[in-house]
This record gives sequence, C-alpha cells and structure tokens, in this order.
Amino acid sequence: MHSSHIILGGLLLVTLLGRLDAGEYGFYLDDEEIFSKCHGTAANDIHSFLDMSNVEIDIDGASMNVSGYVTIIWDVEPTDRIAFRFELMRFKRGAWQPTIFNSLGEDFCTVMYLETEFWYRPLTSKIRQDERQCVNVKGTVIHLEMLDIFFKLTTEGNDVEGRHKTVLQFEAIDQNGVKRPNRICAEIVGELIRM
Repeated sequence: MHSSHIILGGLLLVTLLGRLDAGEYGFYLDDEEIFSKCHGTAANDIHSFLDMSNVEIDIDGASMNVSGYVTIIWDVEPTDRIAFRFELMRFKRGAWQPTIFNSLGEDFCTVMYLETEFWYRPLTSKIRQDERQCVNVKGTVIHLEMLDIFFKLTTEGNDVEGRHKTVLQFEAIDQNGVKRPNRICAEIVGELIRM
C-alpha cells in the first residue's frame, strides 16, 4: 500500500469533510491503495504524479499510520502554473452527487503552504521547511515523518453517513497559457459511518 496516497487523498478528504459543523463519523476507505483512477476521463492517475514506493501505510479501521517519503514525478516545468480542484461528492439515489464542499484555484503553488488553507494543518504543515517546493518541481522528495491519521468527522444538522468520494485534479499551464496534456485526476472513495 502506498502511504502518499493516503496522505494526500485521505487528508484532503478529511479536511473537506471537516468543513462540516455534532455527530461523529469515521471514514473507512474502500481500497487500501487509497487512490483510484477518475472515471470518465483520460487524465493521468496518481502514479503519474507521485512515486510512493517508499511509503509505508498501516490502516486500522478509520485510522492509519504513515511514514517514509514520496517523490514528485509529474513531468511538468517549474515555471508552470498549477490549476487545482478538490471536490467532495456523495453517492445518493444511484449516482455521485456534488456537495457544497470543494476548493479550486488557478495557482496551487501560491497557496500550497498558506496557513489559512484547509489542507495546511493536516498536510502541508507536515512538510519540512527545506523540502517545501511546489508540486511542479519534478524530483522533489518529501519526507513523511510518522503521521497518525484518524479519519473522524464531527458534524451537526447534516446527515453525512454513506458513500463519499473526493476527486482531486491538477493541471499544469505553461507560461503561454497553454494547458499541458498530462492532467492528473484521482479519486478517494469510502464510507462515512456514524461512530
């Protein structure tokens, strides 16, 4: 199992879900591989983005321990602007339905390490200062000190139990505004279960 899958996807899913406001729910992944290829798109999957062969992941229910390091292998230029979209969807009435929980932007590199962004505390704050590069710098190694992650959501007023997925998309745009053909798209699918 690849731990960088868990870190990037799992943390983004939990932080997207964490935007809800007091029932407690655990998130149980469908697949130990964490990330799956996006349906209905020709985009590259997570394996074209990160080499996670040096990550160890131990999943136990709604929690996991992650250690090791990932290497960015996405073949884009450091001068490329990285557009992004993270979208939480819920499976309802036989189809994936959008929710109000999403985040998108035209330049991920300018916001990747901002403390005000929802992904900072669970994800990018854990990256050592000397390794803080954007995802457009191929060959960057990011060490993951032992991370204990518990997929827990506390919410009031909303029934959030059931199947959910987070769709993660990254697209590189060169200095002339031309989109590169190697867009990244990955899904994290699982079940929110009331604890």
